[in-house]
Amino acid sequence: MRSIILGAAAGLAWSATMRMYMRNLVGDASRVNPRNTIVGIMLPGAITGAMLAHSADLRAADPERNLDRFSASPLVFAACTLPLPGLLRKLIETGEGSNAIATPLFGMAGGMVLAGRGPLWARIAAGTIVAGHIPLLAAMGPKFFMTSPPTGRERVGFAVNTLIYGACMAALAAACSIPLRRGRPVPDGQDQPQP
Repeated sequence: MRSIILGAAAGLAWSATMRMYMRNLVGDASRVNPRNTIVGIMLPGAITGAMLAHSADLRAADPERNLDRFSASPLVFAACTLPLPGLLRKLIETGEGSNAIATPLFGMAGGMVLAGRGPLWARIAAGTIVAGHIPLLAAMGPKFFMTSPPTGRERVGFAVNTLIYGACMAALAAACSIPLRRGRPVPDGQDQPQP
């Protein structure tokens, strides 16, 4: 139970950091809607963290147990966000809210790569997309999210914000890899989870 609570706290901290990233990305255009922020970002972050922490406990108890379904935990974001009033329509009309789908998928793909699961070609493709979209965002983002031409200070702020996003995505991928790891034999015959 303790690890589930700690996982929920870690997920809450992760989702709060992602909310800060989103706020920094769009600046003054960002509006905090308590319902959308709590139900669409904070709650799924806590649930995802709790589920992935629980998978770590299950993996420790039985290294060979199939826990693949837990790697899909981040899809809770889509399940909580898309039913919110007006968000599905906004997603279809403007693409706003697509991060509720893209971020979990990037995290799950990164988890597959870090755990070494799936065919090599799929891991290479997933790793290229997951790792490659961050420098692409750093290069192309100022054109879409900043005033034209951006000041030097704005560029530095955008670069720092991109680092925050990259760190969040790396943490999500690492967490999603936990349930995908398989045990390995050790000399005494006991199985230990892979690092």
